[in-house]
Amino acid sequence: MQPISMAESPSTDHSLPGSEMMEPPLHSSLTRHTSPNLNLNFDVVRAILAYCRNADLLQVSLASRELRDQAMNELVSRPVYLKGEDKARSFSRFMLAGDGFRLPLLRTLILVDIPLHHMALVPNISPDELDELLKMVTTVHDIAYIWSLANPHDAILEMLEHATNLRDLEFIRCGRYISFNDKFAEAVSALRHLVTFRAIDCYDHISNMALCLTSSLETLEHQIHLDEFGLQVGCLSRPDFSADALDTLARHQPRLKTLLFTCKSVTPTQWITPFSQVRVLDITVLENTIDFPHFVHLFPKLKELTVCMHDSSKLSFATPRLSAVRDSAIAWQAAGCGWPCLDVLCGTVVDLYTLAVTSPVHQLSIRLRVEAPVSACYPHLGTPSMLADVISGSRPQCVEVEFDCGKLLHQDQALGREPSTFVYDEHHPAGAVSHLVMGCFFPAGLSSSGSTPSTSELLDMISPLLKHSRVEYLHLTLTHPSVCHDWRKIGETECLATGTDMDPALIHVMSTVDIGVLVAGIVASGTHLRTVVLTVLTCGQSVWEVESAESEGHRILKKLDPYTGRQVIAREER
Repeated sequence: MQPISMAESPSTDHSLPGSEMMEPPLHSSLTRHTSPNLNLNFDVVRAILAYCRNADLLQVSLASRELRDQAMNELVSRPVYLKGEDKARSFSRFMLAGDGFRLPLLRTLILVDIPLHHMALVPNISPDELDELLKMVTTVHDIAYIWSLANPHDAILEMLEHATNLRDLEFIRCGRYISFNDKFAEAVSALRHLVTFRAIDCYDHISNMALCLTSSLETLEHQIHLDEFGLQVGCLSRPDFSADALDTLARHQPRLKTLLFTCKSVTPTQWITPFSQVRVLDITVLENTIDFPHFVHLFPKLKELTVCMHDSSKLSFATPRLSAVRDSAIAWQAAGCGWPCLDVLCGTVVDLYTLAVTSPVHQLSIRLRVEAPVSACYPHLGTPSMLADVISGSRPQCVEVEFDCGKLLHQDQALGREPSTFVYDEHHPAGAVSHLVMGCFFPAGLSSSGSTPSTSELLDMISPLLKHSRVEYLHLTLTHPSVCHDWRKIGETECLATGTDMDPALIHVMSTVDIGVLVAGIVASGTHLRTVVLTVLTCGQSVWEVESAESEGHRILKKLDPYTGRQVIAREER
């Protein structure tokens, strides 16, 4: 059985910038076990294998020992995704075999769900006893002590110590494993070619690890899920970067271009050193406090900004303090200050209303999805007037909206029902949103609750957004929470339903959406529409052009072939 589980790599050039500076030379390791009697040009073989899918490479590896070596080398040079201890250990042993001659080929490594207690083989303690012991610990020092009793040999750690050419490293839910082992932090800090470091749902020790890196990072992402108290779920600490740590990080990693992190606030404190090269920022602010001029000073060259006020549901917009902060930010930008190159702005309506950006942007992304019960109030979703204020302030050409159709079906007034939401003629400069991209989520269990949205109900939610607007291009995606992070890419494959954990009844519900009726209803609501794209998770993607007929008041829908449709999408959503 093949011991590795790897992410699919696109059929593109897999060479990496700067690879010519890495040692040892790759050709020596690639040809190490090849037979001198086999009359093959391995430069040509490697060029051909670079365009093969992972499944095809596995088939090639069965042909001969020489081709097996070449195919395996190509596989490990692609992104490697390892979920669970068994796969991680098996792959580590594979990489360490033969004096580890394949280790210099490893470029991208993603470790998922590697627990501490399975690695800590404590003498004289059974796994059950160890689980009970870990449940009783209350401090970081207790866990570190348990780790100190563990078997020092760890194949995963050994692989990481010798993967000298690793460029991209990502941890997902590996908090205890990576946080309470000093040798692990040392191994990561010694990776001289590392340019991307990501940690998702890991402990707050990531901030300390980032400060110890010897490589020049271009991307640093520390993504976490917080509870209502601002604590990381499953951890008794606030996983935010301190102001002092951020100031040190700005000086230690001056080449950072992409940054994702959580902090207490953005105010003039110990954090004064700017991240002068950061272009993409995703920031979570725990105390909902942002000093706008200082924010711009810290990130002067932003092109994409995603902002999250952690507890925005508790914000009171009637307070003099919040009104004063908003007025100050708006006045400061009116004087000609702000981000001159900001292109993309993302957040909830309340987040963006609080931030009060008035610089023109190309794209505005708004999250309307919520996790609260259907019967709950949604103060953090904002109001139609707030949404109109955000759009008129940022004056985008394209608006991207992500919403949960199951929750909005129960709203008395859905956001965006005001006729002039996507038109800002009364502001300077006058204009309107021309492109609208929508992600409509069918929640799990919706079909069993008796609240299944019909085609007409979908139209009831979407039509008010289009009436009296000047939207020319609409892309509507009907999807599911299991592909939340990939919903914008669903159309790149024919169908993703078979790869998700969707309830069969829900698949049936989505498949019964009448695409023809839905598209016709959308076109009838949007009088300026010239292109409609409909992507359904279970049915694929269709692209429609709207042509005006000779008879006044009549419009003709023309469905494009898949190739032309993809070209249209690439042109309109670039």
